[in-house]
Amino acid sequence: SGFIQKVEENQPGEKELTEAKLAYQHELLMELFRFNLSSYLLNSLIKLMQENTSAVPELLIEHFIKIQGVFATELFEVSEKFQNQINQLLESQPDVEQNTRLQERISKAAGYFEEKVKTIIVDGLAKADLELDNRVLRKQISNTASRLLEDADTKLAGFEVCKNGFNVKMLLDARAKAIIDNGKPSVKKSKAKEVLSPDNIPHPLLYSLLRSWRFEKATELAVPIYMVFSQKALIELVNYLPTDLATLRLINGMGVKKIEQFGQDIIQIIQHYCDENNIEKGKIPLKEVLSKKKEPKPDTKKISFELFKSGKTVAEIAKERALTQNTIENHLAHYVGLGKIDVKQFLKPEKLEKITAYFKTAENKSFSEAKTFFGDEVSYGEMRMALSHLESLSGKFSG
Repeated sequence: SGFIQKVEENQPGEKELTEAKLAYQHELLMELFRFNLSSYLLNSLIKLMQENTSAVPELLIEHFIKIQGVFATELFEVSEKFQNQINQLLESQPDVEQNTRLQERISKAAGYFEEKVKTIIVDGLAKADLELDNRVLRKQISNTASRLLEDADTKLAGFEVCKNGFNVKMLLDARAKAIIDNGKPSVKKSKAKEVLSPDNIPHPLLYSLLRSWRFEKATELAVPIYMVFSQKALIELVNYLPTDLATLRLINGMGVKKIEQFGQDIIQIIQHYCDENNIEKGKIPLKEVLSKKKEPKPDTKKISFELFKSGKTVAEIAKERALTQNTIENHLAHYVGLGKIDVKQFLKPEKLEKITAYFKTAENKSFSEAKTFFGDEVSYGEMRMALSHLESLSGKFSG
């Protein structure tokens, strides 16, 4: 009874309730126009791809880097400026629902952001074929892309409501409905729709036809899709349009066995497509395909190393190469391990000593365990450099 009496005596007054209501309104509005989660998920998606370049088609990485650039300038930066405007307009009237000038700005901004989220995020994801050969990586990338799409859908529901002005109840209802819809199994069926390939793939219709045929064939034989042909092969097929077995043999991963099993069907699909669309067959000369196959891939680590030797910083190299700083640090750590870069260019002696001491004694050498141990004091890049340095030393001692 003493507790109840205390509660009754300390009931929030009118002023506290109003302040709490306004603070909630403000946070709800800011959250709608904040794109930090979208940015994080998009960066995570690109990081996953760049760390697995052997399993991800280059075109797909380029597609997402292009999305990232447009997202940064047309969504993220604009949203940061708009949040500042919101704060300024709230100074004269802190109640969002009663602030006429702010309501006008919200209404216009909702229209702008709705269009940008649709074209940049939703359409960008729809154009990306995430059906990769590596099952584990495919699941990781697919899950991250799904979260990005769900976040976009929730925002779109909010923008749709706010085009007519900001209203707490209507916004909460719209968001709740979007979250429930995202959880429905029907959304998962979107996989069945025609898959659009990235803009820079030629012959999107042929790409779709070959992809569907591959899926049906894999289902019929009860094998993973890459056992029919890989994602890289699919991209080469629509680029080179092989219409005979000799040219088909030059396609990535198309060996004797696969050509025996699937060659005639693949050629038939491509031939029929070329006939229907008046596309000249054998447009790319055989020797050009051969030379393309023989051309060695540039060593991406070496490119970063040469740029570093020319005096550029990790940040500058990352910007120039449109890669993450983490990727560049990985490249350079390789050369630290070879003894071609002095680790002291990245780490002060005390910090190097601290990290190497940890790795020498730690039973588990995983970076996630080390990160838990060091917290923000040491970055993943610094750990990688120190470990590469240790490996180079052990190589010297064992030699």
